[in-house]
Amino acid sequence: MGAWTLWAGGDLVGEIRRAEPDQPWFFGTWHPTDFFQPYASLFQEELSMLESMEDDNRWDEWENCYQQVWDALLLKTPDGIEVAEWVLHVSSDEAWFRWLGEPFEAT
Repeated sequence: MGAWTLWAGGDLVGEIRRAEPDQPWFFGTWHPTDFFQPYASLFQEELSMLESMEDDNRWDEWENCYQQVWDALLLKTPDGIEVAEWVLHVSSDEAWFRWLGEPFEAT
């Protein structure tokens, strides 16, 4: 199986290798490139925020933080197809993510 890839424009930010499903999440090893550096603190911030959440009232804050990730990056399948909806967490050399091939419907 090929690697899932994270992109910023035409720059490869990193690869998720050996992504194994444990539905609804996929878990793999994170292999960043030098282009990941500008986004590393953003991934640390969102994960810290997620882990420290004590109630559901902070989901809007987390989503606002993660919107910066969605605005800057895109995730591609091993076949090179852009993923419509996704959430990716990165910690050290680990990555875990969820994805959908089609955009969420607006509610």
